[in-house]
Amino acid sequence: MQTLLVIFGPPAVGKMTVGRCLAARSDFRLCHNHATIEPLLEVFEFGTPPFQRLLESWRQQIVDEAAAAGVDLILTFVWGLDQAEDLVVLGDYVRPFTDRGRGSPSSSCMPAWTSGWPATPPRRASRPSRPSAISPGPTPTCGPSRPTS
Repeated sequence: MQTLLVIFGPPAVGKMTVGRCLAARSDFRLCHNHATIEPLLEVFEFGTPPFQRLLESWRQQIVDEAAAAGVDLILTFVWGLDQAEDLVVLGDYVRPFTDRGRGSPSSSCMPAWTSGWPATPPRRASRPSRPSAISPGPTPTCGPSRPTS
Protein backbone atom coordinates (compact mmCIF):
# COMPACT_ATOMS: atom_id res chain seq x y z
CA MET A 1 0.00 0.00 0.00
CA GLN A 2 1.27 3.45 -0.93
CA THR A 3 1.08 5.97 1.92
CA LEU A 4 1.42 9.70 2.49
CA LEU A 5 2.17 10.67 6.10
CA VAL A 6 1.64 14.38 6.77
CA ILE A 7 3.41 15.69 9.86
CA PHE A 8 1.97 19.08 10.68
CA GLY A 9 2.22 21.64 13.42
CA PRO A 10 3.46 25.12 14.22
CA PRO A 11 6.99 26.26 13.33
CA ALA A 12 9.93 24.87 15.28
CA VAL A 13 8.25 21.93 17.02
CA GLY A 14 10.33 19.15 15.48
CA LYS A 15 8.39 18.11 12.36
CA MET A 16 11.58 17.62 10.34
CA THR A 17 13.30 15.78 13.21
CA VAL A 18 10.36 13.42 13.63
CA GLY A 19 10.19 12.94 9.86
CA ARG A 20 13.89 12.09 9.68
CA CYS A 21 13.53 9.56 12.49
CA LEU A 22 10.56 7.89 10.78
CA ALA A 23 12.32 7.85 7.40
CA ALA A 24 15.44 6.32 8.98
CA ARG A 25 13.37 3.47 10.43
CA SER A 26 11.14 2.79 7.44
CA ASP A 27 10.93 2.80 3.66
CA PHE A 28 9.33 6.26 3.65
CA ARG A 29 11.06 9.16 1.92
CA LEU A 30 10.99 12.62 3.50
CA CYS A 31 9.98 15.91 1.91
CA HIS A 32 10.36 18.54 4.63
CA ASN A 33 9.59 22.26 4.64
CA HIS A 34 13.24 23.32 4.60
CA ALA A 35 13.99 21.34 1.44
CA THR A 36 11.77 23.65 -0.59
CA ILE A 37 11.89 26.88 1.42
CA GLU A 38 15.64 27.36 1.74
CA PRO A 39 16.54 27.37 -1.98
CA LEU A 40 13.80 29.92 -2.61
CA LEU A 41 15.08 32.21 0.15
CA GLU A 42 18.31 32.55 -1.80
CA VAL A 43 16.37 34.40 -4.51
CA PHE A 44 13.06 35.67 -3.11
CA GLU A 45 11.88 37.24 0.13
CA PHE A 46 9.75 34.92 2.27
CA GLY A 47 6.04 35.20 1.50
CA THR A 48 6.36 37.27 -1.67
CA PRO A 49 4.15 36.23 -4.60
CA PRO A 50 6.97 34.53 -6.59
CA PHE A 51 8.17 32.76 -3.42
CA GLN A 52 4.67 31.42 -2.67
CA ARG A 53 3.96 30.36 -6.27
CA LEU A 54 7.21 28.43 -6.56
CA LEU A 55 6.93 26.92 -3.07
CA GLU A 56 3.45 25.55 -3.71
CA SER A 57 4.38 24.43 -7.23
CA TRP A 58 7.53 22.58 -6.13
CA ARG A 59 5.79 20.84 -3.25
CA GLN A 60 2.87 19.85 -5.45
CA GLN A 61 5.19 18.47 -8.13
CA ILE A 62 7.13 16.45 -5.54
CA VAL A 63 3.93 14.97 -4.11
CA ASP A 64 2.46 14.30 -7.58
CA GLU A 65 5.59 12.50 -8.75
CA ALA A 66 5.94 10.52 -5.51
CA ALA A 67 2.34 9.32 -5.80
CA ALA A 68 2.80 8.42 -9.46
CA ALA A 69 6.02 6.53 -8.69
CA GLY A 70 4.52 4.61 -5.76
CA VAL A 71 6.78 6.25 -3.17
CA ASP A 72 5.72 6.18 0.49
CA LEU A 73 6.19 9.81 1.47
CA ILE A 74 6.45 11.86 4.65
CA LEU A 75 5.50 15.50 4.10
CA THR A 76 6.02 18.14 6.78
CA PHE A 77 3.64 21.08 6.75
CA VAL A 78 3.10 24.21 8.85
CA TRP A 79 -0.68 24.29 9.01
CA GLY A 80 -2.47 27.28 10.47
CA LEU A 81 -5.51 25.36 11.68
CA ASP A 82 -7.53 28.57 11.64
CA GLN A 83 -6.48 29.35 8.05
CA ALA A 84 -8.96 28.04 5.47
CA GLU A 85 -6.43 28.50 2.65
CA ASP A 86 -3.98 26.15 4.40
CA LEU A 87 -6.64 23.44 4.39
CA VAL A 88 -7.12 23.94 0.63
CA VAL A 89 -3.37 23.70 -0.03
CA LEU A 90 -3.04 20.62 2.19
CA GLY A 91 -5.98 19.04 0.35
CA ASP A 92 -4.16 19.60 -2.93
CA TYR A 93 -1.03 17.88 -1.54
CA VAL A 94 -3.02 14.91 -0.22
CA ARG A 95 -5.21 14.43 -3.31
CA PRO A 96 -2.66 12.55 -5.49
CA PHE A 97 -2.43 9.86 -2.83
CA THR A 98 -6.13 9.65 -2.01
CA ASP A 99 -7.16 9.73 -5.67
CA ARG A 100 -4.83 6.82 -6.50
CA GLY A 101 -6.45 4.72 -3.78
CA ARG A 102 -10.07 5.49 -4.63
CA GLY A 103 -11.99 2.24 -4.75
CA SER A 104 -9.02 0.12 -3.69
CA PRO A 105 -6.74 -0.29 -0.67
CA SER A 106 -3.66 0.77 -2.70
CA SER A 107 -3.11 4.19 -1.15
CA SER A 108 -3.68 6.02 2.11
CA CYS A 109 -2.98 9.30 3.89
CA MET A 110 -2.28 9.67 7.61
CA PRO A 111 -2.01 12.97 9.50
CA ALA A 112 0.34 13.38 12.48
CA TRP A 113 0.45 16.45 14.73
CA THR A 114 3.61 17.72 16.41
CA SER A 115 3.07 20.26 19.12
CA GLY A 116 6.17 20.84 21.14
CA TRP A 117 9.10 18.50 20.99
CA PRO A 118 11.32 19.00 22.92
CA ALA A 119 9.70 20.18 26.15
CA THR A 120 11.98 23.23 26.27
CA PRO A 121 11.58 25.98 23.68
CA PRO A 122 13.93 25.68 20.71
CA ARG A 123 16.78 28.11 20.38
CA ARG A 124 17.77 29.81 17.15
CA ALA A 125 20.92 28.50 15.53
CA SER A 126 23.49 30.98 14.33
CA ARG A 127 25.05 28.97 11.53
CA PRO A 128 25.98 31.15 8.54
CA SER A 129 24.35 28.70 6.11
CA ARG A 130 21.00 28.86 7.91
CA PRO A 131 20.91 31.88 10.21
CA SER A 132 17.20 31.54 10.92
CA ALA A 133 17.31 27.79 11.51
CA ILE A 134 15.96 26.18 14.64
CA SER A 135 18.29 24.27 16.90
CA PRO A 136 16.11 22.05 19.10
CA GLY A 137 18.87 21.01 21.44
CA PRO A 138 20.12 17.42 21.57
CA THR A 139 19.19 15.21 18.65
CA PRO A 140 16.71 12.54 19.70
CA THR A 141 17.61 8.91 19.44
CA CYS A 142 15.70 7.51 16.50
CA GLY A 143 16.53 3.89 17.06
CA PRO A 144 18.13 1.63 14.50
CA SER A 145 18.16 2.74 10.88
CA ARG A 146 16.43 0.71 8.24
CA PRO A 147 18.64 -1.92 6.64
CA THR A 148 20.15 -0.95 3.31
CA SER A 149 19.92 -3.29 0.38
